[in-house]
Amino acid sequence: MTALEAAVKQAESETHAAAALHNYTRIMAPLDGLITVRKAEIGTTIAPGTPIFQMVDLDQLWVAAWIDETKVALLREGQPAAIKLRSGRVFQGEVVRLNKEADTVTRELEVDVKFAQLPQPLVIGEEAEVDIDTGRQTALAVPLAAIITRNQHKGVLVADKGLVRFQKVALGLNDGKQSAVLQGLAEGELVVINPAGTAPGRKIRPEISQAAQGD
Repeated sequence: MTALEAAVKQAESETHAAAALHNYTRIMAPLDGLITVRKAEIGTTIAPGTPIFQMVDLDQLWVAAWIDETKVALLREGQPAAIKLRSGRVFQGEVVRLNKEADTVTRELEVDVKFAQLPQPLVIGEEAEVDIDTGRQTALAVPLAAIITRNQHKGVLVADKGLVRFQKVALGLNDGKQSAVLQGLAEGELVVINPAGTAPGRKIRPEISQAAQGD
C-alpha cells in the first residue's frame, strides 16, 4: 500500500467516525406529533433512557370526560359531542372510547371524546366541558328538582283546584337540568318545582311553573 492509499483510507476512516459521532447528535422521535415539554437543554449530558422531550400524538388528542355510571347505557362510540374549553372556545367532537372500569369512589366512568378539528392555539391539559348528544325527544319537560318518588313511583306534585296532588309520570331523556315527561302530564298543568316539605292534599297558591314543551 502506497503512502497515498494509506492517507485515503485514513481519511475515509476519519470520515466514517465523524459521521457516526454526528449521528449521536440526532434524536429520532418515535412518532409524528407535537413537542409539549422540553426536559433538557443544549450541552446537557444525558444518560441512555433519560427523557428529553414530551410529545403528544395529535391523532390521539382526546378530552377525558367523567360520566356518572348511571348514564353509561345511553353512550355509544361515534356519538356527536360539543367540547367547550375553559378559554370559552367551543368545538365539535365525537365519542371515541368508553372505558370499562368505573372509579370505585366517585362511581364515574372515563369517556374519551376526540376533536373533529384541533383548536388553535392548542393547549394540552386545558380544562373542558363536554356535552354528548345521546338522543332527542320532543315532549313536555319539568325540572329534575320537581321529580319525587312515592311508593316506588316517579312523579311530580301538581296544583289541582288549589290543592296539591301527586301525579305519576313516565320520564324520558334528561339533560342534567330537566327531564322529558312522556306520560302523565298535560301541557299547561301546574307543577310544584320545589316540592320539599309539600305533601299531597295541602292547599297551595299557584305560584308554580307550568309543564312546558321542550326538546
